[in-house]
Amino acid sequence: MVDMQNPFSQLEDKKAWQKQEQGKIGIPPSMVQETENVFSRIRVLEERYNNLRTEVKLTEDNMVKKNKKLATDLKTLTSDITEVRHEIEEVKERILLLVKELQGFAKKGDIQTLQKYIEMWEPLNFVTHQELEDALNEKLSHLLQIQHPETQ
Repeated sequence: MVDMQNPFSQLEDKKAWQKQEQGKIGIPPSMVQETENVFSRIRVLEERYNNLRTEVKLTEDNMVKKNKKLATDLKTLTSDITEVRHEIEEVKERILLLVKELQGFAKKGDIQTLQKYIEMWEPLNFVTHQELEDALNEKLSHLLQIQHPETQ
């Protein structure tokens, strides 16, 4: 059975066979040495190929892991951005509500006008109904005494 993973795995068997055949056929030693060098180079290249394949596999695995992490991070950031947008909209609505309420307040000019009228009228000097009635009764009784001094 031939090993499909490593097509040159039977090199050791070939070396043994070559040594047997060399004695029979009379292959020059330089050619045998050259063949052995080629086979050893093939083994080195095969080893390098396996190492590169392992590195590529590790790199692919790492890329897949990083890609999954980036996708997760992206989803998190997207949801955070959406949440921040909603919060900004709520703040905008509250600011608009405050602006509408502030528009209903009196302006500085209106307050100054009211202040002038209050100072002009002097409402602290106003009298109550009872005070007016008492003052009128007192004046009436004083006038009646002056006109009819004998009723005393």
